[in-house]
Amino acid sequence: MFACETLEHAPMAPAGAGRTQAVRVMNVLYVSFTEQAARPYLDASTRYRCFHAVEAARALGHRAFITTQAALRTTDPALFDLVVVHRPAATPELVRFLRAGRAAGTRLVADYDDLIFDAAYAEASAMSASSWNLPALFERFKRNKDALTLFTEFTVATAAMRDRILELHPSAAVQVLPNAVAPSLWSMIASRSYQHQTQRPCIGYFPGEAANGSDLAIAAAGLAKLCRSRRIPLRIVGPTQATPAALRGVEVERMELLPFSGMFDALSKCRVVIAPFKSSPLNRARPQTGLLEALLSCTACVATASPDAARHRDGLTAAPVSLVDDGGDWAAALEERWDGFDLAGAMGARDALVRRSGAVQVYTPLFGAV
Repeated sequence: MFACETLEHAPMAPAGAGRTQAVRVMNVLYVSFTEQAARPYLDASTRYRCFHAVEAARALGHRAFITTQAALRTTDPALFDLVVVHRPAATPELVRFLRAGRAAGTRLVADYDDLIFDAAYAEASAMSASSWNLPALFERFKRNKDALTLFTEFTVATAAMRDRILELHPSAAVQVLPNAVAPSLWSMIASRSYQHQTQRPCIGYFPGEAANGSDLAIAAAGLAKLCRSRRIPLRIVGPTQATPAALRGVEVERMELLPFSGMFDALSKCRVVIAPFKSSPLNRARPQTGLLEALLSCTACVATASPDAARHRDGLTAAPVSLVDDGGDWAAALEERWDGFDLAGAMGARDALVRRSGAVQVYTPLFGAV
């Protein structure tokens, strides 16, 4: 299931290998600070920001591996030309690792797909919604911000994150590398059948974590209006909070959180999916992964407007996407997508999206081709 080997199972090169060769084949290591240390691919952030990046590095001719923070104690940064640390938190082991890496001349980069380094957004974060221990939460954000100061080079998922890092760290070098489609992901979805018309039509909602369930309330009134008038069921896949009162009278189907591959099967059975979220600087800076995955599934999507959502939609002819601004009309947007869906157009938009968001293309500025 893994897109690439982890460091623990990869053959290790001798110290300094690749550094004196005329051809710039690099040894690359991605380090994830995920809580899913045993199975990091299950963490969506690690999957897109680490596994997909390593696939791109290998496709470009480099030697690339993945590990987690738990392995830093036994990992020698001198073995690598480039180390990218995803969502770092300041720990003694990280400080030691970075110090050793700088002494060895290793290029050290921090990678972010969330403003977890900015304590101003701690209470608005998904972690706050699932924790009553605010002092511990603020301490966690402080460790993240402390880690930010340990780096001078960064890769981020959105332009808004780049801008915030530069406000906090004006001398930083920051590249925007959006969430990308790895070759393994494309091969998994390219030959799938699309069942929007053969199954009982439904609207889908795929909250990635329980804290996101409150976002459903933003779309609830418009969603209820369309679902009740057309007798359309709402299918909720994954954890969520209590169903908003506005959805009373709507047929709601619930499914457990699915494995990554199973999620695409479920997406392809929805005629429309929704991706609502509370409007805040934190959320507007995030990558709109739900919209990306809907487009890859050739499924129409109605999402809260954000810069990353607009980036996915813009320039894609016939993209089955509607974006709703704060206070916008979710009912009208849903009706437009429900009645105007064109599978051929959706497939064309998906293919164009993959061409411009392929992991090799996105990550070439960081790795370069051998």
